[in-house]
Amino acid sequence: MPSSIISDVRLIGQHDQGFRACVARERAARAALCIENSTTDSHIVSPVIAAPATTRSRPNVSVGRLVEGAIRQWLGCQIKSECNTVLTWREQADHARRRHYAELDFLHRVDSDTVAVFEIKFLTDEWMLVLKGIDQLDRAERVLQHLPASRNVLKRLVYVGDGSLEIPALPVIDPSDMRTSQGVIWVDAATVESLSLDRGAPLPEDWQSRPHRALYPWLHPVRAARPAQEELPARRVA
Repeated sequence: MPSSIISDVRLIGQHDQGFRACVARERAARAALCIENSTTDSHIVSPVIAAPATTRSRPNVSVGRLVEGAIRQWLGCQIKSECNTVLTWREQADHARRRHYAELDFLHRVDSDTVAVFEIKFLTDEWMLVLKGIDQLDRAERVLQHLPASRNVLKRLVYVGDGSLEIPALPVIDPSDMRTSQGVIWVDAATVESLSLDRGAPLPEDWQSRPHRALYPWLHPVRAARPAQEELPARRVA
């Protein structure tokens, strides 16, 4: 991504009016798409599976969002989080400079010119093996490097698991490691469950069977004729 097409890079808070307006537009577009899909192909089931009525999970909050919140708290107990975690910038597109937004899961200031960016994912093994989320970290790195205070970006993928799944492409690191350029941080399921309960947002009993699932057919040879679409997280805006 050439530096000449990126400008006005900033880190802002979630209450920024421009960001909130963009989130609202994205939600409206998704809602309209869902309505359109339901009228043209009514037999397609929504990819968001509702929690059983016996659980106390908040309505309309996906398991992935609950897991992400618990892990964000877990990270915050070990390293300090930056308050402004929404990355915004202008980029050349169709002879016009459009403003883009991307919410970072967790951002830690290491020193005057170094930041650590964490991307939290609750995924199947297949997605973790192909480093799902690394593209979002790469994008954040390319944009952040236009800020003098973030010339150096450390990239961290945070996955749910006990660490037994080996990912050769990245080393396993500790959250407090501020030397390794990129790595994987594992958070075990028991920790996620405990923190979710403490936060007043307990996870459904079957939460571990409900990660984002890979759409690659060669990773799932036995699938239904129509694979489920990957859930679109509300926080992603671009």
